[in-house]
Amino acid sequence: MTTEILFSAADRYYRYAVQELKRSLPVVDHVAVGEDAGLIRLDGAGLAEVAAAARSGDLRFVRHLAEVTAHRPAADADDPAMIIDLAASAVPADGPIALQVWASGRSRHRPEAVRAAIADRLAADGREVRRAGCETVLAVCLGERRIVVGRARTADALADWPGGRVRLADSPHQISRAEHKLEELFSLLPLTIAGDALDLGASPGGWCRILLEYGARRVHGVDPGEPAPALARRPELSWHRTTAGEFIRRTQRTFQVIVNDMRMDPLQSVRTMITAARLQRPGDLIIITLKITTNRPVETIDRALENLADSYKIIFARQLHHNRNEVTVVGRRR
Repeated sequence: MTTEILFSAADRYYRYAVQELKRSLPVVDHVAVGEDAGLIRLDGAGLAEVAAAARSGDLRFVRHLAEVTAHRPAADADDPAMIIDLAASAVPADGPIALQVWASGRSRHRPEAVRAAIADRLAADGREVRRAGCETVLAVCLGERRIVVGRARTADALADWPGGRVRLADSPHQISRAEHKLEELFSLLPLTIAGDALDLGASPGGWCRILLEYGARRVHGVDPGEPAPALARRPELSWHRTTAGEFIRRTQRTFQVIVNDMRMDPLQSVRTMITAARLQRPGDLIIITLKITTNRPVETIDRALENLADSYKIIFARQLHHNRNEVTVVGRRR
């Protein structure tokens, strides 16, 4: 028995998402839908197995998933009515539905107009349609090459946003755009931040601010640079004007969470975290962004995670929407 799965990835890393899918799952064939979306056909596996592989860290470059119910060549879908019919036929028997429509590459259809038309059709059929927050996602990808309709449990979709493209609003208190990387992670993975936190390479302090917002008792920011003025006034922040290596060598403190968003070679960054492991107790968290390029990124991440695994159990590894050339990794101290 074969199953078709719709997946998305960052356009620059799409081919590496395909590479990981093929090495982790029984992929029979693969068809590109657009610049950042594609279809795989599996023999003897389905959406649950693909989602499990993503959650385990085997698929680092896949962002969004759905089990395909129908697809057509884009050239045959000039009439929006065809897309509406395909979507309506994929709706489950009952319950509200999160309708998500997006484009991959150049599409002759406007996603928001198609979404409105499908929503009107479903509402006329007596169905409750939302944008998110439902147990089931109805995914419609308006690909440059193919139009694809799929369905997924939200937990298996990996992200409750169209195509996994998480859109976070800027806050008036925002210090840096890098904050969105940590906010996106917290929206996808329930993590408890309660004790003291250490932010390595912290300047100007965006991640420090988010850690405080999410419950850290005190944040220690480490960077030769300065914190943002508004953050520097917060009594829960301790700022250490030194390098990460020097701070780790000298401190005797322990930290419930250590984060690292430094611009550093992935293996060097991992070595820094392994050195910092003495500052944590079993079960404590690390969050690290591994900076990559399009030169053998799968092998680079493999090696980095293999090295990190001696000190930490990896619980999450994925390229998020707000990661450009990096992969976010979460681990717990062994």
